[in-house]
Amino acid sequence: MEEKLNSMNEEKKNLLINSALEEFSLRGYNRSSLNTILKHANVSKGSFYHYFKNKEDFFNNLSSYCIQIVVDKLNKEEVLKERDYIKRFQTQAEHKIEVSNTLPHLFGFLGVYYKSIPHEEYMKKVEKVSNNFMYKFLYENIDYSLFREDLDNDLVLRVITKYNSQILQEIELHKELETFEKRIEYIIKQ
Repeated sequence: MEEKLNSMNEEKKNLLINSALEEFSLRGYNRSSLNTILKHANVSKGSFYHYFKNKEDFFNNLSSYCIQIVVDKLNKEEVLKERDYIKRFQTQAEHKIEVSNTLPHLFGFLGVYYKSIPHEEYMKKVEKVSNNFMYKFLYENIDYSLFREDLDNDLVLRVITKYNSQILQEIELHKELETFEKRIEYIIKQ
């Protein structure tokens, strides 16, 4: 996405991204209005079509942009050096809070994007955009001695990963709470 927006004013680019994240996360792809996105971002249709072919092209580019933001944030902390699987997920949660404070609709958008395509296609895109970071995050350099010996390591990884996904989905359901951090606090109190 950055390549297509290089010559766009930084402020206008941020307005367009934030407007699109909000519209797509609240209404989904099919019910989202490109006109609403452009109006809120104060971007003309001509300017938009200079960068993108159509709404679908923009949606796909926006998904790559969002995935890259999440991966870049995790990579900065060199999270892959952490061998404790639970601590990796704690670090991931902390980073999601930070990203959500800056881009409050990013994870809602990624949820909409995830639901819009088959799981396998989504995972291929994540792996391509992230240079296989998510695979490395989930499966490489794990200290398996921290797991119970009587449990299969792959099963433990799948259960933890699935549980993490369910928690994130539940957090996203509480859009009435303004920040990701407030949503987490609400879930913890339940």
